[in-house]
Amino acid sequence: MATPTCPTCKAMIAPEHVNVAADVMFCPACNRASKFSALVEDDPFAHVDLTNPPRGAWRFDDGVEMVIGASHRTVGGALVMLFMACFWNGIVSVFVLLCASAWWKLLGGGAAPGWMPTPIMNGSPMGWGMTIFLTLFLTPFVLIGLVLIVGFVHTLFGRSEVRVRGPEGTLFIGIGNIGRRKHFNAGAVRNVTIRTEEHRTSKGGRYSKTLIVLDAAGGEPITFGSSLRPDRRTFVGGSLREILVHPSQGAGRRISHVR
Repeated sequence: MATPTCPTCKAMIAPEHVNVAADVMFCPACNRASKFSALVEDDPFAHVDLTNPPRGAWRFDDGVEMVIGASHRTVGGALVMLFMACFWNGIVSVFVLLCASAWWKLLGGGAAPGWMPTPIMNGSPMGWGMTIFLTLFLTPFVLIGLVLIVGFVHTLFGRSEVRVRGPEGTLFIGIGNIGRRKHFNAGAVRNVTIRTEEHRTSKGGRYSKTLIVLDAAGGEPITFGSSLRPDRRTFVGGSLREILVHPSQGAGRRISHVR
């Protein structure tokens, strides 16, 4: 179980200040007592074994930098993205080949290869106007197809990873070395939790996203982890809270080493 924190001041509470039998814990930092059971019920990391990462997650410390992360790989997600990418691009590719065949002919390439469709529309060869129109019309559909392909690759090789070096933290989301990086002040993180957000689509539909949330003092919360499997998400979030969330020490916070 993760080290409990005070619900009032977010300070870590040492084991000697927790009485499980009496269902009470005392915080020396703010001199307040609270129910231990309430904390466990509300704590998404209460039953996470931080010493045993689930498959596809990792946590290590080389003495200079702490690294916590997890893979986005899921068999179910990959199969869904593969089906969507093949279905969408299979349909769009017919029209893309037709457009390519028309450009081939218009640019003086002669007769198109036999495996390409003949550029005829409404019984007449496609001219410049129709070819340009079809090219512009197909562009967003091709882009959607590329997004689906990237999504498929992301479900196989993508990862979310946080690196902490002293007071500096870096969040990386991507594939290999290609992706998005966000730098943050690790010493300013006050709390780490998991939150489910409800969203509406443009057509009125609803969907939800479950995220790891890093609440930082004087800044916007840092959110990530919606692509992670639930067990990996809770492990990463619990590990980050153990490392980043500490009692106030004077004017600031300190960063602990990975245990």
